[in-house]
Amino acid sequence: MRKSSAVCRIIFHWLTLVFIAIFYATTAVVAGVAKINLDRTITFGVVVDNADLYAEDAAIDFE
Repeated sequence: MRKSSAVCRIIFHWLTLVFIAIFYATTAVVAGVAKINLDRTITFGVVVDNADLYAEDAAIDFE
């Protein structure tokens, strides 16, 4: 095995570890943002811009 191929393998292994570290660090953030977007886009009833979703009159009455 040539010296340059050994160096390339070492560099490739370190780059792989860095990529995995960045991937695992950002996965939780992406999942959290996706949950926030899902909560804001899936609503029951009429969708109103800039409405207070936690007001008493905004609650859905189930009969």
